[in-house]
Amino acid sequence: MEFLIYTQYYPPEIGAPQTRLKKVADELLKAGHEVRVVTSMPNYPTGKVFSGYRTKIFCKEMLDGIEVLRCPIFPVKSSGILRMLSYVSFMLSSLLPYIYVCIRYRPTYVLLESPPLFLGLNCLLSKIILKQKWIFNIADLWPESAHHLGFVRQSSGKYQLLKGLACLLYRNCDYVSLVQPGHALPIRENYGVRDDKILYLPNCCEELTDEYLVECAESLDVSLRKLLKGARVITYAGNHGKAHKLEVVIDLAESLKDRSDIHFLLVGDGSEKERLLAYAQNQRLTNITFLPPVSLQQIYGIYHTSFLALCVMNHPDPAVRSAKVFTALSCRVPTMYIGDDDTSTIVERYQPDFVFRDRNIEQIAATIEKLSDMQNVRSAYFHASFSTFLKEFTWKVNVRKWVERLLLIDGRTTSE
Repeated sequence: MEFLIYTQYYPPEIGAPQTRLKKVADELLKAGHEVRVVTSMPNYPTGKVFSGYRTKIFCKEMLDGIEVLRCPIFPVKSSGILRMLSYVSFMLSSLLPYIYVCIRYRPTYVLLESPPLFLGLNCLLSKIILKQKWIFNIADLWPESAHHLGFVRQSSGKYQLLKGLACLLYRNCDYVSLVQPGHALPIRENYGVRDDKILYLPNCCEELTDEYLVECAESLDVSLRKLLKGARVITYAGNHGKAHKLEVVIDLAESLKDRSDIHFLLVGDGSEKERLLAYAQNQRLTNITFLPPVSLQQIYGIYHTSFLALCVMNHPDPAVRSAKVFTALSCRVPTMYIGDDDTSTIVERYQPDFVFRDRNIEQIAATIEKLSDMQNVRSAYFHASFSTFLKEFTWKVNVRKWVERLLLIDGRTTSE
């Protein structure tokens, strides 16, 4: 079969959708399917087009055997109206290239990543004029997620407009693929999506070898390696956004500032980073370091060398599964989770001592101190409980199941 992935987010950007879609593309390619991608010029999360792409309007490149067509975008770092303008800019700039790829290659399915919601209009158009089948891949429910995070009021005309658009797209796509299985109930009840139209493709772990992780760690900058080896480093890597409320990490650093052997490391960028930097500076903390976004390979190396990984979510949607947990666990590092959602439920099945549903700084700090005073934390807390976790949530297994269900509900055979 031929798959066209249509998304605003794709590597070399770093983030949950970028990692997820790249892994899906890789696994589809390994299984013998043809895969192409239409995406934007890389700019997330800094809000600036990456070096090497800034002088280009459109470009085509091969990324690990996959043809990627990139289109211009109005890049932004902030949320609100500017983010909406960014979404619309890519929807408009990618329309003709997307239609061209559909006409030339006739993909069996288009896999559309949402958010942004607006791209669905282009897929709806291709279905009308080309009879192109498309799969609506939902990472966050819109506009519900935007409302929960305070971006739009539920009583506003903007919310009602987005709700109407979502309803139109849900009803006219061929299939809905959910990243968060817990979203099945609301899309059935609120949008009337039938069970035989729903697929599941959750975030997963990567099968990384010990040798590869050591190689990633050894390739890190000398000063960073010195920091990671000189203290018990607790690392958060990912977006610094409203859905995370990373003040909790700074509060933990403040609580543990007398422990010279404990250091906090925050890697990434986002709309809240400048405010977080100011908050940490006001506290005059010396046991916390902020780093800009780095490559996925460098994140592997940082996690593998860290004492603990720290994943934080404060999303009001209880169905959320944080991709950060899966990345961290892939690197064989004990992972603490602060949040009250589906991720915490999953991690609790394997290691309840590492989950904190409320933001009790005193309790979390006491646990970190206890672990820091222990020897062989990884062998005591990781290998026994999380090895099963890694086997259950692998991309190879879950992409294969996703394709099998797609073939089943679409009435196709594996030979097509």
